Amino acid sequence: MKIHYFKKNAAAALVCLGLGIFCCGTTSHAAEKKSDTPAQNSSDMAQIVVVRTPSVGSGIAAAISVDGKDVVNLTKGKSYRGSLSAGKHVISVTPHPNLSGQQPNKTEFTAEKGRTYSFSVSSKSGNVVLLTNP
Repeated sequence: MKIHYFKKNAAAALVCLGLGIFCCGTTSHAAEKKSDTPAQNSSDMAQIVVVRTPSVGSGIAAAISVDGKDVVNLTKGKSYRGSLSAGKHVISVTPHPNLSGQQPNKTEFTAEKGRTYSFSVSSKSGNVVLLTNP
């Protein structure tokens, strides 16, 4: 009886160990991967800055996407700075969690190399919106 109990526990421990090693290896690989696109010279890039205002509320994060790709979830007091290639881009924001089913609030702009574009995430009429700063 004791041998059977020991074998079951040993098998379960080995399975858990294997899963732990697999999960850690997958996470480390994902962290090492920077980008599929080749690096560009920083002088060829535009900068974007997104600031989350307190009006959004404390229980809601602002999910920021650029060109349809999720970039960051901004929580209370946080901001984001990133680089973009020159050309047309679409930046959007949705609340996270999106309990109301709000559609993304989108802003399209044409980025020029060397310029910085500033946006604010705010709340307007109960919706999370993206405002272009002057």
